[in-house]
Amino acid sequence: MTRNRGYFRTLFGLSAIFALACVPITIPGCAGGDAPEGVAASLGPAGPAIPGGPTRDLDPAVRAAVSDCSFAIIETSDLPGGRLYRLLDALDRPGWLRVDINERAPSSMSSGATTAPADYAAATKLGRFGDPEREKKLLERLKFHIERLKKQDEAKPRTK
Repeated sequence: MTRNRGYFRTLFGLSAIFALACVPITIPGCAGGDAPEGVAASLGPAGPAIPGGPTRDLDPAVRAAVSDCSFAIIETSDLPGGRLYRLLDALDRPGWLRVDINERAPSSMSSGATTAPADYAAATKLGRFGDPEREKKLLERLKFHIERLKKQDEAKPRTK
């Protein structure tokens, strides 16, 4: 009888240890959780500023840049002063793109813009361990698409 009691104590003890080890995994931000603020902070400082047009152009520019790099946007989160995009590629590799938004005074752009112009700065991490070449390409494509949309917006005729 004593032997069985010891067996159950050992079994219960191991189960409790396993359960306690699993708790941090379920808390957002612990053990690689997906809390947007924690992920955004882990991406480090953003790159140089990208002068852009209206803030309404940000999402289309990000969609185009992400598509150029063979990623898909899985989730978008608003952060204080920016936006965080959760990405996934065809091989199920994760990625993150944080875009910081610095809105300028509306008077610095021609009248007729429906939203304030902004400057953007971006930081990214692609893959579980990072991929500097693909990250650089994504940031270059984002800059290209933001500038393209800004030129298109400036080229539109304005009516008073």
